[in-house]
Amino acid sequence: ITNNPKLVQGLCGRISGIVKTSPIPKVIEKIEKAGGYVLNPKTAEINQIKGVEKAIELGYKRIGVSLTSLEDAIKCKSLENEDIKIITFGVHTTGIDENPEELAKYFDLITACASKMVREGLKGKIKAQIGVSVPIFALSQIGKELLLERAKDVEKPILISVEELPCLKGKQPNPLI
Repeated sequence: ITNNPKLVQGLCGRISGIVKTSPIPKVIEKIEKAGGYVLNPKTAEINQIKGVEKAIELGYKRIGVSLTSLEDAIKCKSLENEDIKIITFGVHTTGIDENPEELAKYFDLITACASKMVREGLKGKIKAQIGVSVPIFALSQIGKELLLERAKDVEKPILISVEELPCLKGKQPNPLI
């Protein structure tokens, strides 16, 4: 748990896909020195629901969480109230088989990965898209705002266009699952 963007990028953007880990004292110490809170230093468990609950306990009001299941997104969104906003980011979606209406209701952002369901089932529900080969879709207004905010930091030229989404041109994962 952290509000340090560099730590978020290091832990989430660089080591994506980790679902289980073990406690490594030097790593835990580095996380804590960088302003992070380790949910359980004895076990190093990865538990997104407990993490969101702890973030609320620590006083955070706007909490972003990456999730691999609709069930966890529903649980996280149930923790919202007028003071607490939970921003849910669906990741590792290849092979998921969920109701697109439910995904659009409970995820603010979602990666398409090699998911046939995400790429085809969310048509008409996507508010913004970044990327084409493995795009990220914004499914809520806050998700759209976050994608646009991220685009401000991209050094290369950016094309902003209005069109039907998803826009899936060029090289795509094959097969879609």
